[in-house]
Amino acid sequence: MSKIKIHLSAFGIHVGGGLILLRSLLPYIYDRLEGIALDGRLARESFSEFEKNITWIPKRFLSRLLSVNKLARNCKKAEVLFCFNSLPPLVKCHGRVIVYVHAPHFVGLHVGIKYDLISRIRFLVERLWFRIGAKHVNEFWVQTESMQRALLESFPDTIVRLMPFVDEDLAKSLRSLKSDEKPLHRHPSVYFYPADGVGHKNHLVLLQAWEYLASKHGNDCPKLLLTLNLQIFSQACKMASISDAVPHIINLGPLKREEVFKTLRDSNGLIFPSRAETFGLPLLEAMATRTSILASELDFSRDVCTPDQTFDPCSWLSIARAVERHIGLIQIFPNYLSAAEIADEIK
Repeated sequence: MSKIKIHLSAFGIHVGGGLILLRSLLPYIYDRLEGIALDGRLARESFSEFEKNITWIPKRFLSRLLSVNKLARNCKKAEVLFCFNSLPPLVKCHGRVIVYVHAPHFVGLHVGIKYDLISRIRFLVERLWFRIGAKHVNEFWVQTESMQRALLESFPDTIVRLMPFVDEDLAKSLRSLKSDEKPLHRHPSVYFYPADGVGHKNHLVLLQAWEYLASKHGNDCPKLLLTLNLQIFSQACKMASISDAVPHIINLGPLKREEVFKTLRDSNGLIFPSRAETFGLPLLEAMATRTSILASELDFSRDVCTPDQTFDPCSWLSIARAVERHIGLIQIFPNYLSAAEIADEIK
């Protein structure tokens, strides 16, 4: 029996966890793909093995809208339109439409977070797009229970499936862990936060927490490792008005995936003060490397793991106290789907 053909819409996926998952998924569905719409900002040479079916979509609203609508029109009754970028088509599709939602603003988790004007306008347009296109969707897929609840609250008549998805290497590592395993002990003075500088990642409050730790503990203040570009790092330090903390904060700049894993293994803990996530891939990466987790006490953290310590991400004092009381215990829940398993579910 031949497998169902897939039309893949993935413009907008060009950095972060979404790109990691896209790269891991493509080899398992490529022989079924009738068309692929990828983000034009991606390095094309890294997708050379998939090149024959790819349409590169520029970062323009009209180009993206026309792209997903074209895929919808080309999708036949016995085929699937898989929208991996959270955005459904605005026209009726004869095939099944599955939308994988992994951006927090589609369910309002971004409310109260400060973004630049361009981002606020984009979120507004995309949320309107999402709401109009939802009537053409057969199933929404999400990664956590909190996303599932939030989506069902906004769209109570839709089907929302919990489909937590990680790449093959991470899935294998997670499944090798026993639920009663404890992380290996690390050097007690290094914490790592692998994240870019978008507003909900909450670097400003984290830096303020480190200023407090430095002023209180002096040379015994733990090191904080960040992965920001130089401009964003400089702006964040200036906005946080840090001085005592400066020698204790090391900005590594953007890292490759293998460098992230190595830094996690060499750290005492992952610190994750994000204020809004649909998944939070670094939490799972920390689990896979048996690195302790200090995370925001928000639903998304508990959906993904049991942190060793939690805190109020809006409070620098709460973050600082979590670091101070950190004792390094972790409970593991390795029930995540691999790329191969996700591919089998696209039908």
